[in-house]
Parts: sequence; structure tokens; C-alpha cells
Amino acid sequence: ERLLDMMEQDGVTNSVSYNIVIKAWQRSSDRNAAQHAEDILIRMEDLADDGMDIEPDVFTYTIVIDCYAKSKQRGSAEKAEDLLQSMIEQSEDGNNRLKPNTVTINCVLDALAKSGAADRAERLLTQMEETMEASLEMVNLNYISYTTVIDAFAKSGKKDAAKRAEEIFQRMETAYERGNTQAKPNHRTFNAVVNAWVNTGTVAGVERAETILRRMEHLHSDGKNDICPNVITYSMVMNGWAKSGAPDALQKTETVFKRMKSMYEAGNKAARPNSFSYVTLINAIVKSGEKSAPQRAEDVLNKMMAEYKSGHREAKPNTQIITFVISFWGKSGARNAGEKAEALLNMMIDMHSSGDRDAEPNELSFNAAINAWAKSKRFGKAYRAKSILQQMVSMYEAGEIRAKPNVFMYTAVLNACAYSVGDAAEKHDAIAIAANTFKELCSSDYGPPNHVTYATYITACKHLIPEGGARATSIGTVFKKCCQDGMVNDMVISRVQGALTTEEFGELLGTERVGKIPAEWSRNIKTVRGRNQRSNRR
Repeated sequence: ERLLDMMEQDGVTNSVSYNIVIKAWQRSSDRNAAQHAEDILIRMEDLADDGMDIEPDVFTYTIVIDCYAKSKQRGSAEKAEDLLQSMIEQSEDGNNRLKPNTVTINCVLDALAKSGAADRAERLLTQMEETMEASLEMVNLNYISYTTVIDAFAKSGKKDAAKRAEEIFQRMETAYERGNTQAKPNHRTFNAVVNAWVNTGTVAGVERAETILRRMEHLHSDGKNDICPNVITYSMVMNGWAKSGAPDALQKTETVFKRMKSMYEAGNKAARPNSFSYVTLINAIVKSGEKSAPQRAEDVLNKMMAEYKSGHREAKPNTQIITFVISFWGKSGARNAGEKAEALLNMMIDMHSSGDRDAEPNELSFNAAINAWAKSKRFGKAYRAKSILQQMVSMYEAGEIRAKPNVFMYTAVLNACAYSVGDAAEKHDAIAIAANTFKELCSSDYGPPNHVTYATYITACKHLIPEGGARATSIGTVFKKCCQDGMVNDMVISRVQGALTTEEFGELLGTERVGKIPAEWSRNIKTVRGRNQRSNRR
């Protein structure tokens, strides 16, 4: 733009000079690019009014409108509409250089769609259709015009959005049948309608979406290669079923997935399942509540891995997907959940160690694996949970991972100790691991312990140390440190009271403090509205 200023001073500019600068603003990432582009348009109009041969044309206006379509500034859609209206008025007054074309209209429709103004986009579409029907030859709508408006309704969240989207789709088909070859629906158009019905969140909506998918399959089999259902089409319908809440949601999701695979194997390369397809299937399995769901989810994950290793990069599992399955094992209550979760975590670690940055385990990955052991009924679960924590600490301190151990991981290990099952020897080992874990946390940079940590450690003492002097002494030591750290709340008091006799409890707190927590003891508890109270009731 500075160069343009210099050229103006030397009197060597023309319309192309200004259009080039406007085009540069169109490609710019500047948040005010659209306003800068319009400012140059206004300069051109002012120069034209002064009699200079520098006059904006349809290309100039269209670029500025497109700048507003790409802008995230409030009011951009209105600006685009205003510019279009100015073009229409000037062209009707005889300035044929400003007659809007299909690209111009599509840019305005895009601006309206991105702003969430689906109704206004449809009004403009209708206006252009009426212009065409009246043979005023203002503009010829094409598949982008209709698809943009359909997609706007699909994403609008309006109650009647799907119905409106399909009505526009039908208008599009009618326009094509009447001779507007540029308005021929393609797979993107069909996908937009499918998305609109899926987004209704109803079983009826997903059923309608699947009906449209079947129509696409039939058209494709009849040789209509531009109406080819792809992985996006199938995955949207799968996602609709997975979230539908229908009793047979899993069966429906699996059926669509199998059809997609069959379509791919029959030669439709665009229908090859990708990571989203597999994750959607896993989600459906998780929501099914079936007893075999954890293993089935892992089987799908393994198929993803096999697909990726065979060369299909779009099926690559990542940290989020693998962690989701680890967490699912942890929540399953399955007897082998700990082993399964730890094996998946080790798979992530191996992938990451081999250079796969997308499979780097994070805090959630380690915590999910530790919790899986904590909730299991296996002997030795305290040892396994602590081993995972030690592995995390080792990898973090060696700079191999970015995930930093924190108080939640240590507390999860304490929880695994607290609910260890087995004989006296098992409990002896578990309380030793608990004491060591608590001591490590207190002396590390990953703490300090919070009120949940203290409550969990006290629970471990209750479950693992026989009733008597040794238990009372251990709990007393932990409780005094909890008071010093300002981490006492109702939950901690409740756990202490449940672990000691009435006499031991009164002696520890002091008769005058029973039923009343001194403010100093709770000074460092960070209260999150509702959350602390819920924790206390666990």
C-alpha cells in the first residue's frame, strides 16, 4: 500500500494498481484487512469522481466482498451485503462494469453463512432465483450458491434447519432439471443435507440422513460419479446414530461402518474409513453399555493401528484416541482392566519412543492407567500403579515427555493402595507403597498434597493398618501435617473420624474442636463452587 501511495504521487497508477493492492489485503491475515481493502475501493471511487480513469469494476468489488467473507469482525456480513446492494443499484443505473456475477453472489452468501445468517442467505438466494426467472440475466446461480446456503442451515441450530436445507436442495435439483447445468448437486451438496439432518439430534433425523446416503449409493452405482458418498458422508451418519440414544444405536453405527468398508473395497477410494470413522465407532461401543464393550473398543483401536501400519495415514491413532480407550478400561470394572490399560499406555510409549509425536502420552494417559489399576480387584495393584507413576517421573525428568507428574497422579496411587485386596502381606506392601508415595510427593516439585490426597492416605491407613495404636499413631501424624498445610475440610475430618475410635478421635482433635474446624487448618484449600462440597460426600 505504501508503494501505491508513492505511485499516486508520481501519477502512474491505474485500476490494475489498486486491484493488486486490494488482492494483497485479501490474502493478508490482518484482522482489519477487509476495512483496508474497502478504503482502497473508496479511494478509487473518489478518483473516478474527480475525472480520473481509475474506476472500480466487478472484480474490485468482489475481492472486497470476499475480504469481508473471510473476516471475523462483527458486522462483516452486513458490509458484504451493502457492497452488493451498491453494485446492483449502480448496474441498474447503467454501469455494466459493476454487474454482479456468480462469484460475487457466492462471496456474499459465504459471508452470510459464516455469520450464522442462514435466513438472510436464503433471501438473497431467492432474490437471485427470481431475477433469473424474470430473464434479467443478473447472475447465474451454481452448485456453490445452493450448497453454501444449505450448509448455513445445517450449522444454524434452527429447529427447522434440516427441513429448510432439504427444501433448498429440492429447489437446486429443480433448477438443474430446468436447464441450469451449473446448479447440478454434487457430493458436497448431499453431504450438507445429510449433516443438516444429523444435526437435528433425533432418531428421525438420522433415519432421513441415512435415506439420503442410500440415494447417493444408488446414484453412484448408476454411474453418477460426482455424487459419490465419501468417508465424510458415512462418518456423519455413523456419528448421528452413535449419539442418537436409540436402543440399536451400536448396531446401526456398525452397519453403516460396514457399508462404508464395502464401498471402499468395491473401488470407491473416497470411502476409506479414517480416524474419525473409527473413533465414532468406538464411541458407539462405549455408549452401548455392553459387557464386552471395553474389549470391542480396543479391537477397533487395534484395527486402526493395523490400517495405519499398512500405509493409511488418515487412520492413525493419536494420544487422545488411545487415552480414551485406556480411560474406558479403567471405568469398566473388568477384572483385567489394569493390565489392559497399562498395555495400551506402553503401546503409546513405544510409539512415541519410535518418533511418533502424535502418540506422546500426556497427564490424562498416565492418570487413566493408574486409575484403571486403582479400580481393579487384582492383587499387586498398588505396586502396578506406583510403577506407572515412577515410569512417568523417570520419563519426564529425562526430558522424554512433556507430561509433568502432579498431585492427582500421586493421589491416584494412594487410592490404589487404599483399596488393595489380599492377605496381610499384600496390605503390608500396600501401606508401605502408600507411605513412600506420600513422602515422595511431599519432597518433590509435583505437590504439595491437597485435601483429597490427605483424605485418601487416611483411608489407606484405615484399610491397611489393623485397628489399634499403630493406626491411630499413623493417622495422627498425617492429620497433624494436614493441619500444618492448611488442608483440612469436612471430608478429611470424616475420614479421620471413620478410621479412629471415638476416644482416639476426641484426643486427636481436642474436645473443644470436635465439630468445628479452625480457619487456620483450612487456609490453603482452593474452593471450586460445588466441587468441594461434592467431594466431601464421596
